[in-house]
Amino acid sequence: MRRFTMVMGTGIVANAAASLPVHPPLLLDAARVVWALAALLLVALLVRPVRWERTPFLGAPAMALMTVGTGAVLLEVPLRPVGVALWLTGAVLGVVSAVSVPRPERLSAVWLLPVVPPMVAAATGTVVSPRLAPVGLGLFGLALVRAAPVLLAVARGWRAEPEVPLLWIPLGILGQSVTAAAHLGVPLWGPPVLALGLAWLALVAVRTLVRRPAFSPAWWSFTFPLGTLVTGSSALGLTALAVSLYAGLVAAWAVVGTAQLRAYSSTKRASTLGGSVTATALERSTTASAWSGSK
Repeated sequence: MRRFTMVMGTGIVANAAASLPVHPPLLLDAARVVWALAALLLVALLVRPVRWERTPFLGAPAMALMTVGTGAVLLEVPLRPVGVALWLTGAVLGVVSAVSVPRPERLSAVWLLPVVPPMVAAATGTVVSPRLAPVGLGLFGLALVRAAPVLLAVARGWRAEPEVPLLWIPLGILGQSVTAAAHLGVPLWGPPVLALGLAWLALVAVRTLVRRPAFSPAWWSFTFPLGTLVTGSSALGLTALAVSLYAGLVAAWAVVGTAQLRAYSSTKRASTLGGSVTATALERSTTASAWSGSK
């Protein structure tokens, strides 16, 4: 299920472009191309067997479905009914994820993954249909209640987090809550929470530059959470900030995507030259390194 983070990280590049207060020439056309790539990734993952387990990664398919579904509506591609169906499926799965995934005693940032989906649904529901605003308010509250203990644990223990990319995950709940509050008319929420998100972004960006973590699938945490700050800034009408953050998002996506392709190429080459055992060992080592915080 962790592979669905690639769909999230790719889809948010398209959706964030559509949310910007300004649209330079060809931006939306480029966004549709990126959305199509995210949709193809989603299809490729859904046609393969998926182990639906109550782990923190149960939130990733839910957010991937909603991201692609929302993009279909935002970018006005000729698949709106399919987009709405994807969004509804993701929203339901997201609620199941938020309320059913058991938590360990020691919480880390990765445990935000199963509780962020209701906030994603709250932030994007009115895009799908304005009639979903009352539902969005309930999802907004559910996500905050479920996320608060994890956020506090991350804030207390961020220095001890061995996997630096995971520290970017809290940006997701912060940015999406800003977007949701703006769309749902929640007063006095957006500006201070966005300021908190920007402060956290500065902190984790510096820590990432200092630590220079080796590539792993956890690098996709650099994309979707950052994209939520773009949509939050756009929802508040902060054009210059939104455009600046979007430029950073595109750069991060390009870096992570390139690194992912290189890793995939290396794995395939190892499989060809050294047999499937070597390739499997490589994949397991990167996966274990990326997500050790979930244990």
